Amino acid sequence: MKLHFLHQITHLTMHIFTKVKNGETLQDIARKCNTTVEQLCKLNHISKNAKLKPGQILKYN
Repeated sequence: MKLHFLHQITHLTMHIFTKVKNGETLQDIARKCNTTVEQLCKLNHISKNAKLKPGQILKYN
């Protein structure tokens, strides 16, 4: 029973979030957050052409 519980804990994912600033692009955010545009798109279910809005919250990891 304890081993099963520990196994579940190892599969939890912690995401970190960032708030989009005015004029920021996915490339800017990827560079700032040390990730890739592809990873940002995947985590946030958006396309590379997504129009970002100031104040929008994006996950990165």
